[in-house]
Amino acid sequence: MNTKKHFQKAFTIIELLVVITVIGILASLTIIAYNNVQQSARDKSVLSDLDALDGLETEYGQRSGGGGEPWYSASGPDANLDNFNPSAGNVIDIVLNNATPSLATEYCIRGYNPNSATYTSLAKAAVKESTPGVCSTISPSTAAQTDSPLPPPITNLAANPSVETNTTGLSGPNSTVVARDTSRAKIGVASLVATMPVANASQVGATIIYNLAVPTTLALGTQFTVSAYVYVPTGTVDIRLSIQGSGKQTVSYGPSSYTSVKDNWTRISQSFTTITSGSGTVTVYVLNNTATTVAGTQFWVDGVMLTAGPSLYNYADGSYTMAGWSWTGTANNSTSTGTPL
Repeated sequence: MNTKKHFQKAFTIIELLVVITVIGILASLTIIAYNNVQQSARDKSVLSDLDALDGLETEYGQRSGGGGEPWYSASGPDANLDNFNPSAGNVIDIVLNNATPSLATEYCIRGYNPNSATYTSLAKAAVKESTPGVCSTISPSTAAQTDSPLPPPITNLAANPSVETNTTGLSGPNSTVVARDTSRAKIGVASLVATMPVANASQVGATIIYNLAVPTTLALGTQFTVSAYVYVPTGTVDIRLSIQGSGKQTVSYGPSSYTSVKDNWTRISQSFTTITSGSGTVTVYVLNNTATTVAGTQFWVDGVMLTAGPSLYNYADGSYTMAGWSWTGTANNSTSTGTPL
């Protein structure tokens, strides 16, 4: 009987080494490709954040009357940058032109992701182009100013803060006539113009906050800060804030509560504290601080803000949607909430 032997062909050591090497190369290429995709995604995310911040800056400039207030400052923490919340894992910071640090108009916005080997910069300038290369010459670890977590939201309790659509809630005490005016504005496209009579010349102006109830709308024993932009022509009255009503404690008026500046938008402000018990109301006026003897004397009011606490925040209302603000009710005729600008 013949017996046949069957042999099963196997891989040689050399063939196994070749297969293992090929698998290793393919795995390496896959990892490299995956890492490149991840880094590309992170870079695109950073660029998206920078575009969003660029849009936020543009809106801020438009809403503040064409850039009347600086977006960035040459020193100290930057409240507007703190208001911006970047995508997860990204860092957004500002680099100023170190060659001329006194020029707040020369700066650039920079974004990077610590998980990427590189970072991207976007040069921006408020008035003129920043010096080329300001961002690229400074490493991310030496950023001049860096994004930080969002501060708690605040509420602007002024229900018709910039007179954008009507004069609801606004009036003129002692025969003063108030009207919406689109010929002059600090915020948006309109402001409130007050036309004063000769009679009652020392107590005429505009009511900008009317009968806010304590303790329902304004909490008991709480400090609040009210502000408004005013425009007064040359040769006319000086302007002041006046806080009245049974819901307030005695107010110690400071120099920021009045102005004698003429032919320019000026912001006046004053803090006050509500009563600690009982109930009452608070009304805020913008009144003439000097008497007028000319019937028809006018001044303008815009950008009213009333917030809890002693801080004077940059103006904002529900129209600052890119900055995270929203109206609590009807647009331009309700209070509004958002993070401080």
